[in-house]
Amino acid sequence: MGRFSRSSTKAFTMSGALPTAISELVMVPPPGACVRGPAPRPAALEGGANDPWSRVPACPPTICGNWYENPGTSLSAGTPEACARRMSGHRQRRVRDGGTVPPSPSEPGVIRSGGEEDDVRVGIIGAGISGLVTAWLLDGHHEVLVLEERERVGGNLRSVSVRLPAGELNVDLGVHSFSRGLFPAHTRLLELLGLVGDHVAEVPMSLTLRRAGTSDPLLVTPHSRDADAPGRQVLGPAWEAVGAMLERGAKWREEGLSWGEPYASLVEPLPVPETIKRDVLYAWPAALFSCSLDQMREMSARAVLEFYLEPAEPPPGEAVRWQNLRGGAESLAWALAAGAKTTDVRTNAGPERLRRAGEGFELDDRAGGRHRVDHLVFATPPDITRELLAQLAGTESLREALSAFTYAPIVVGAHTDASWMPPRREQWSTDNVLVTEDAAVSTRWCGPAHGLRVFTTRLPAGPLPMRGVLAQSSFRQMRPTPAAMLARDRLTRFQGAGNVHLAGAYTQGVDSQENAVRSGIRAAADLVPADSPRLTGLTA
Repeated sequence: MGRFSRSSTKAFTMSGALPTAISELVMVPPPGACVRGPAPRPAALEGGANDPWSRVPACPPTICGNWYENPGTSLSAGTPEACARRMSGHRQRRVRDGGTVPPSPSEPGVIRSGGEEDDVRVGIIGAGISGLVTAWLLDGHHEVLVLEERERVGGNLRSVSVRLPAGELNVDLGVHSFSRGLFPAHTRLLELLGLVGDHVAEVPMSLTLRRAGTSDPLLVTPHSRDADAPGRQVLGPAWEAVGAMLERGAKWREEGLSWGEPYASLVEPLPVPETIKRDVLYAWPAALFSCSLDQMREMSARAVLEFYLEPAEPPPGEAVRWQNLRGGAESLAWALAAGAKTTDVRTNAGPERLRRAGEGFELDDRAGGRHRVDHLVFATPPDITRELLAQLAGTESLREALSAFTYAPIVVGAHTDASWMPPRREQWSTDNVLVTEDAAVSTRWCGPAHGLRVFTTRLPAGPLPMRGVLAQSSFRQMRPTPAAMLARDRLTRFQGAGNVHLAGAYTQGVDSQENAVRSGIRAAADLVPADSPRLTGLTA
């Protein structure tokens, strides 16, 4: 959900990389805080006052507990935990009501007809953004079944609603910011779903970078010309080094820089001090990709540039502005699932067994359902797709290509501990990077988007060391190695072969919301008419 413009005024952000495969959500609010579970969708998506979701009573101002950790726990009516469960229940029913299978128990594997063109049945494994975009494009043309292993849709779109004494906000633990200029397909999707205007907050993508144990930052970029206090900015050698790297990188990209070129090839020839190379040029993207400074040397230079080169310059003294959804990034997932005509979304129903059945497939899900489909779309991370494909004969070459993608476990925590921020309040930025001996940690300040002192920090998997933790979630961050970036081209020839389709940002390039949307477009393009209104709306 990080870019630069190449000019004397550069723009910094750390929002681009898309963590995948969220495995858990734990909410542990401190006294005085209330974490209400999934952030509510905008009312415009719920059908107004007649929608049951809009009538769910608000949580009382008490701690709401960790109901995601123990979904089988008996909850008494009226407790905060029951309130959160009811909120989720309304959402689950909303998704199922929009599909072609009623929410009451039905015969496993039966998908009611409703497609306007034929009886083609399409199965989609995974209800993240790429799977939901694929389903949204297919809806009304075919019967669509979406199987999601987890309790909720959205994948790495993970939002929680937090109420503090100072106010309430929806905090994104996974994907957060997007760029209208850099994410055209994603932006068109939001427009088609009505997530525009007051649903969107403008966020200046400023950066503060400092070494652990020091109070003086190495770099503090412009945030807002009107709001920046005197003495906020720290530019100097670090700023010039970043500019030199971007200038060289922009030239390389124009000349057709290979995805296989390591980042060190871009950085090492630059005439800048070794300490700045380490603490700025390597540390900054290392925080984005959740890798060590040494590992950062081997990442794809082209992948780094995809996150840091902006197409347009901001006004002097300003940061490039990206956007956040006020209702949380997860509201996009619920908007895609709402109102489906011929799509059945089933959560807690990941695939357990796959097998060929004629020219199609038969799937058994973990909820006990059995399904027959003609086409199968894998909208799961490549390693999970690879494991599932092992059940299908003739997929050896595809599975070998998918083995090039690797991941690192991380944890993202929302908290109120300002000690993770720069010591001087006027030097706080939207993104704040702390450089340690061989790593870099990114802390995002939610204030520019929501006006409250709430932060999200991403760390290697393990216990969170900060105070005032509100919620946390586990992810796996894909590493943009040259091997992974080059494998994308190899995947192209497998798309649609044997009625198997792939969706996921990794099929299009770097992990981003834009590439996730584009992957859904690519997966659906072979299965819907070229003049489909939704398809043309996204690709116009």
